[in-house]
Amino acid sequence: MSKVSISEHNISIQWVFLPPFVAVFTFIIARWTQGNEPMEVNPSLWGLTLLLFVVFSILYGIFIHTEFYRGLLPVQVCSQGLLLVPLSLVLGSRLEWLGVTMTICGVVSLLVVYHRHIRSMLYEVTPELAALPFAFAITDDTGTMLFVSEALLQLEGRIREQAEGKKISYLLPQDQKNIELQGKNWEILYSPMEESRRCYLLVEQREAPAASVTVSTGGEDPAAFIDPDTSLYTRPYAVKNVGGDLYRARRYQRPLSATLMRMTFSYPEGVKEEPDKEDAIFNAWCHFIRANIRESDTPCLVGPRDVLVSMPETPLDMGREVAGKLASFETHVQEQIQGFSGSVSVRDGTVAFDPAEGSVDFDEFMDRLDEALSFPR
Repeated sequence: MSKVSISEHNISIQWVFLPPFVAVFTFIIARWTQGNEPMEVNPSLWGLTLLLFVVFSILYGIFIHTEFYRGLLPVQVCSQGLLLVPLSLVLGSRLEWLGVTMTICGVVSLLVVYHRHIRSMLYEVTPELAALPFAFAITDDTGTMLFVSEALLQLEGRIREQAEGKKISYLLPQDQKNIELQGKNWEILYSPMEESRRCYLLVEQREAPAASVTVSTGGEDPAAFIDPDTSLYTRPYAVKNVGGDLYRARRYQRPLSATLMRMTFSYPEGVKEEPDKEDAIFNAWCHFIRANIRESDTPCLVGPRDVLVSMPETPLDMGREVAGKLASFETHVQEQIQGFSGSVSVRDGTVAFDPAEGSVDFDEFMDRLDEALSFPR
């Protein structure tokens, strides 16, 4: 309890020192050192000064809100120095050069502090993860790499100094879900982390035997959870991974959408069914889905003709748009549809998880998807 009260007390003190409040003392100093040679200041200079002062004040508030306290002093020095320049000219206090010096020093200090903050974020990750034998990279929300594992550097044939600080596209292609390195095929998996960081993990792709469709819950190799015919993850993997998506969406208060799509086949009266042709069409459609979703999305086979796609960081309207595109499959499976005697259709139901509603498990989420599929909007 004492830690909480101290934290709240410190934050309240920081709000008292917002630049507009401290500006009162800046005005008093300029007035106290007032001279006999005041100068007229162009209104445009006043306007620019006040605009920048407001920007620095907002930045000061943002730093308090994000608890980036090391940046408060440089921003304060910038804002007060900026305000001191026109005040000194109007009052003839001859402190305008002090104001210019304060502004320049504040800006330089802010850049240095922010750069050290970024570097400290990098060093926070490095000691904990350096020894892990996995090929992965951690980036910030802009895609800039904060950390690269030794395993990934060895696969790419790069040295650490070449990779860190650059975009993730320097090592991994952004428009592909697979990559070939050192004679092996790797799947690029993506997962969000705390503080808007992202983790990119390479998983070696291996030939999965037919028996791997029935998966042991104790297995940890993602390749063992892939259905060899459709290339989609199996239902056991969906239970594990989509459950993790729901947990992360609730913990980090991020949007999450999912769509459940069902392919159905129908035939004219008297026409014999073609199960082999149905399988070919369905499998081709599943490969189309796998190739046309983001690396962070999870496509899973959850029924004989049912496909679930979990979409982290996606609101409901965007989820419905994705589902509509995936359900428009005809032009992408022309070769399989050609000569088919029946007709093919896809129904979809899309729902969004609200992080404010509390904990929801996989089965509850699937019930909502089944309902949305039965009564689509």
